[in-house]
Amino acid sequence: MDRGLLQKDVAATLGVTEDTITNWENGRCLPDLRYQVKINLFLE
Repeated sequence: MDRGLLQKDVAATLGVTEDTITNWENGRCLPDLRYQVKINLFLE
């Protein structure tokens, strides 16, 4: 999904690093439950 968001902005909002966002996007790891909730709220 492309919403025109920059990784650095999403990372700052969620309180994680850009590397973490990259890892999630590339399927290297999944966000734990607390970040899944934050992601859902952010994307609403």
